[in-house]
Amino acid sequence: MSTKTNDGHYLIFVPDVVNPTAEQLTALGIADLVAGLPAHPIERGLGCRPGYAFVVQGVDAPQPTEPPEVSTVKTNWLPSSKTSKGKPVCWFGFDAETRPGPEDLRRAKLFESTSVNLCDGNEWQVALIDCLPAAQKDSTLTMLCEEIQSALSLRGFKSQIKGHTYICGSRTLVCAALRANYRVPRELVGSEGLRLFDFDTLAMATVAGCGIKRAIQKYEYKRHTTAPGLN
Repeated sequence: MSTKTNDGHYLIFVPDVVNPTAEQLTALGIADLVAGLPAHPIERGLGCRPGYAFVVQGVDAPQPTEPPEVSTVKTNWLPSSKTSKGKPVCWFGFDAETRPGPEDLRRAKLFESTSVNLCDGNEWQVALIDCLPAAQKDSTLTMLCEEIQSALSLRGFKSQIKGHTYICGSRTLVCAALRANYRVPRELVGSEGLRLFDFDTLAMATVAGCGIKRAIQKYEYKRHTTAPGLN
């Protein structure tokens, strides 16, 4: 399936910040999403609060010279999962009619990946967790990947996804695998955002991110080369 280009984008609005520094963006958890993008000062943003906005779009798309319109009825806003004093540290906004696709959000450099057709009808490159640099994966993500790799069987793994055995871990893993190749936060991949997953596509993306096909090949090779009479 060919990848559709929506010419879409999304916005990140950071309220009550006078001039975001690199340290602040890292603390907000969005530094990698806005790296190299200009920060547009907004006098009246969400809830009439001032702040800064970023326009997140494809690597080849020209950045707007004027601040984006934040307070518009066409924009759907989702709060960040990260909070401070009980309030979201930032908001993610998109136009439901022009939801951004992979070509709108891809990074300049992609990691070793597997193509997976997701629920938006597009092909997304799901990065192999094992191939990500240490800075982009913690020990929990690595352990989760190893645990899922041990399942090996796609059919069996799908049943476990549908039985909710791995669903939370799978979402965490797949969001990290997508974010490595695209400027897309976890908040946008769900049913209220880009609508990328159902049980089957989540299972397939998890298998891709874990490199289970490669794990099966390694397992078969080891099994045959250590069989009696082959040592």
